[in-house]
Amino acid sequence: MSDSKFVNRIIVISRPVDYVIIALIMGLMGAFFWAIRGTAGFGGHQGGLLAGLGWGLLWMYFSNRERNGGKRPLSNPWMVAAITFGMAYGGMTGYGAYIGWVSGNYWLNHPEAVRDIAPWTGYLTLFFCGIHWGGVSGAFMAWCHPSAKLGWKGWVLRLASGLAGAFAVYYLIKGFPQWFLPFYGEGIYDNPENRTSIRALNSHLNIAPHLGFFFGFLAFEMARKDWKAVGIMVIMALGFAIFFSAGAYWHTMHGQTDLRLDWWKNWEMSIGLGGGLAMGLVFYLYNRPVSDATTYRFTPKSWIIGAGLPIWFASTIVFRNFYRGLTQDYIGHDLTFHQEYMILFSLLYLIPASILFFLFARRAHQPDKMLLQNIGFLAVLVLFSVAIYEVRLLYLVPVTILVAVFFYHPKSAFDGMAEGAYPIPDWVVLALTVLIVAVGMILSVHLPMLLYNYFLVGIYTVFIVLSLILYFRIHKVGVSDP
Repeated sequence: MSDSKFVNRIIVISRPVDYVIIALIMGLMGAFFWAIRGTAGFGGHQGGLLAGLGWGLLWMYFSNRERNGGKRPLSNPWMVAAITFGMAYGGMTGYGAYIGWVSGNYWLNHPEAVRDIAPWTGYLTLFFCGIHWGGVSGAFMAWCHPSAKLGWKGWVLRLASGLAGAFAVYYLIKGFPQWFLPFYGEGIYDNPENRTSIRALNSHLNIAPHLGFFFGFLAFEMARKDWKAVGIMVIMALGFAIFFSAGAYWHTMHGQTDLRLDWWKNWEMSIGLGGGLAMGLVFYLYNRPVSDATTYRFTPKSWIIGAGLPIWFASTIVFRNFYRGLTQDYIGHDLTFHQEYMILFSLLYLIPASILFFLFARRAHQPDKMLLQNIGFLAVLVLFSVAIYEVRLLYLVPVTILVAVFFYHPKSAFDGMAEGAYPIPDWVVLALTVLIVAVGMILSVHLPMLLYNYFLVGIYTVFIVLSLILYFRIHKVGVSDP
């Protein structure tokens, strides 16, 4: 990201079919990203970083193909941070306790005690899991739209609305659990031996504030009549919720067929497909050029903090977790002995990636503050590098971003580039996409290979090849000289 002598290809995205193709690419690659999100070494919020990074790269790439700055309202570089960290935030919840419900099985202490339950209970619960995952990410995305721009007072009210929603939903479920949890009146959640039931209770309480954030943010945007923001949030929420719920039907196939497939992966691929298609719909409805006269120009600060930082951070996590996945699959789940090797392995990527990111940001440093900004930027890189290996320090990521927004003041343009130009070369997007694909494919190969391994590697290959074929259907060869 540091070389000013680069060219970027121009893609003409104007026909309705072009937007259909982008939605299909988002969906097909999303199915791959989401399946790898739950692969060994990832899972949870760190797997969400992988999926979010993949989608964020695609969004940034397709949004910034025009010459002379961005022509699209959501070509904002903060979209990379919104998608990447939005997906990671959704991964801080758990939903495994609900999976048996869609098959009519309510486990008190899996796999020992089971009761019958209406399958719709599981589908409905998973629907709300998808609502919060896509919905909060959609809120972050909506805030990047020009219509969502607010002063500091507006931001205080926006965030306060989210917090109010989070507290309201949390205390609603905590105060009236019998409305939301099956068999609650029978006292089964008070028995410590019913570990799966207690897990479901804790999952409800964990998911509650996430749902509340979404509904609080949504209410705020509805109150200010920003229907573009409302539309983005609702599309993202429903896109994930529908496929989160309907895709859970795959879980009913366990024991119902002789096929030895990974039905959980099929579910994950369904979620990624639906989430990607929803993202493609948002791209079509809210990211088309408003007019030929409109050009959205974004500052180096937004490119460095909104795009560069999440790309560097998330890709480093992906490379580190690649090692974790390898050790879990081929060595064992006890990683204590391999911690020092994980750090050494991660440095193979962390060092060159940090150098490139530093040089990229340095091109926008103020000449009279070069030394101070260099020291500050290096300190941030060191701090984040430590946080990558100490999960307890990950809270420093949003804190540092917030501080940088207020106190980091780079130049108005990168060296050697016109103000508002797209500063990230295509090879960065290509290299990081290849990294995600390579990590996912390698971790999907298990020796000895079984039927479900062959199926997953095969279907992943189909997703990637189809995405490439679709890409070249809209690809117009050209260059953009900054």
